[in-house]
Amino acid sequence: MYYQTGNQFSRIFMFEAMTAQSRFVPDLDCIDLHNERVSELVTILSQAIGLAEQKIKEFAWAARVHDVGKRFISEDIRNKPGKLSQPEFNKMQAHCVAGYQMLYRLGYDEIFLNTALYHHENWDGSGYPDGLREDNIPLEAQVCSICDVYEALRATRCYKASKTHKEAVKIILALFGSKFNPKLRPFFVKALPEFEKLESLILADSQAQLSV
Repeated sequence: MYYQTGNQFSRIFMFEAMTAQSRFVPDLDCIDLHNERVSELVTILSQAIGLAEQKIKEFAWAARVHDVGKRFISEDIRNKPGKLSQPEFNKMQAHCVAGYQMLYRLGYDEIFLNTALYHHENWDGSGYPDGLREDNIPLEAQVCSICDVYEALRATRCYKASKTHKEAVKIILALFGSKFNPKLRPFFVKALPEFEKLESLILADSQAQLSV
């Protein structure tokens, strides 16, 4: 099902060109901004884990496109200000497979495909799309999942207010052993000062842009 390619840089640039086009569509821009922030967080967490430099880069590049499948989900579902109905939630879940299929057609390699497809799998097997559990979930997807949840909690959306850093951390720490690999907990804790520093920089940048 998977195949390798040694030309990921050109494919990243291809995707960046697509991303630039989405800047004219604010809703898609929101998805891309989320991907960028998750990618930065993945870099920090991967460094805390002690991965090799090349692996850190690959995990971060993969996180940069982890939610690309949401481009195929209707805006009214993505931005619904209330709880999704079961049919709507089923459609939202499809973004993992849609992203995987898009990246596969573009020739991305296994780390990218795994991250797009499996970043909503849970350690206890309760996730989607395949209900993978424990170490059957690729590490790149496990790392992305933690960072994805942290960034989602910290972000402000039309359907929710943002959590503080401390609130987000408390929620995530309670999920190790169910949603997240408990063996990654100490590395998450180790990464927290850099997580908070990054979020402070993002907040300062946002406030500076609003004052212009």
